[in-house]
Amino acid sequence: MPSPESTLLQSWHHNAKPWIEAIRTGTIESRLKVTDQAILLAILGRQPERVLDLGCGEGWLLRALAERAIEAVGVDGDATLVEAARAAGSSRVHLASYDELVEAKVDIGSDYDLICANFALLHQDIIPLLAAMNALLAPGGALVIQTLHPWTAAAGDYQDGWREETFAGFKGQWQSMPWYFRTLSSWLNALDMAGFRLAALQEPQHPQSPVPQSLLLVAERWDVSGIEQPQARRGAQ
Repeated sequence: MPSPESTLLQSWHHNAKPWIEAIRTGTIESRLKVTDQAILLAILGRQPERVLDLGCGEGWLLRALAERAIEAVGVDGDATLVEAARAAGSSRVHLASYDELVEAKVDIGSDYDLICANFALLHQDIIPLLAAMNALLAPGGALVIQTLHPWTAAAGDYQDGWREETFAGFKGQWQSMPWYFRTLSSWLNALDMAGFRLAALQEPQHPQSPVPQSLLLVAERWDVSGIEQPQARRGAQ
């Protein structure tokens, strides 16, 4: 029986084309009204010169950053999404799985002022990947993560574990996708173990909605202020 991680990757291969269509036609209301702007403003607030978009998908964020004279590089594990991003004008987009990034098998550059992951951390063991991203940041660099809000997504079951996204209500032919739910404390512990400290936490919300649309975390390297990283954290990298 395939692992949830392999099924997750396979579902992205299957869903790539309908996902491109959904993003480019603006059919995902929460993204159109709240979360796209939230991640963009969080990045711009750090005034970065070089940004890596981890799990860049079809490249909408790369294009938005390029329009603002920010050097933006993307990486994604699905070839269809990478090709779509390149075709839309984002030439610096790498094809690499998260395992390849952890093992540094693909050179995607380094010394980034900021690395962002916009709804892109869906698997269980994210600590090695976050540690690998830590190593690619310039001194003073930051990591910006936007994800499903744990309180909103918990659906009455607030504990870490695999869930299933069925894409109910989405137009097109979609394949159900497993994704790993984690509590707020689990997110913070993962950042800490990967050598980051939380700098800011936001809960983007539409003014007409009673629930947050996402959780947005801004983290900095532990050595951002000259603080030496503990040995355990250095070892994780």
